[in-house]
Amino acid sequence: LLLLICSSCISMPEDYTQIATKIQRETASQLGKEKGLWLICDSGQMYNDIQTMGIEFEYFHLVNLEEARELLVYAIQVFLNNINSNKEVRPFLHNYPFTTKNIEITIWIYQKSGKNPHQGNIECITLYQNKLTYKLTAPSKFELWPILHEETYEEALEALGKQKSAS
Repeated sequence: LLLLICSSCISMPEDYTQIATKIQRETASQLGKEKGLWLICDSGQMYNDIQTMGIEFEYFHLVNLEEARELLVYAIQVFLNNINSNKEVRPFLHNYPFTTKNIEITIWIYQKSGKNPHQGNIECITLYQNKLTYKLTAPSKFELWPILHEETYEEALEALGKQKSAS
C-alpha cells in the first residue's frame, strides 16, 4: 500500500503555476538574449486553470513606432510559441491554443543611460486583450502617458508586412 501511495505521488503533475512561471522565465531568458529585454515582473490570472499569463520588461534603447511594433510583435510570437508548444501546460490552459487575448506584455523603454525618454519619445509599449498600445513619455509625473498609436495584433502584423515589402 505504501508503495502505491508513493508511486502515485511521484507521477502527479507539477503544479500548473510552476509550469507557467517556468515558461515565463524561459521566454524572458530567450528575449533577453535575442532582443536585450530585461524581465522585471511576471503575472497571470490563474483560478482552477491558466486564463492569462503576462511578462513585463525593461528595454534600454529608444525606439520609433516601427521599431516598437517589431519588438512587441516578436515578443508576442515568442511568448505564444513557448506557451502553445509546451505539452505539459496544455491541460491547464483555459483555452488552447492561447492567443493574444490570453497574454499580456509590457515593455518599458529607457535611454541607454537608464533615464526615462525625453518627452515626445515612446516610453511604454503594451499588449493587452489583443490591442497593442504605444505610449509617449508623459509631460509630467502627474499626467497619464499620451497614446501615440493603438492597433490590433492583426493590424500590427499587416503593418510589419507592408514595412518589410517596402524595404
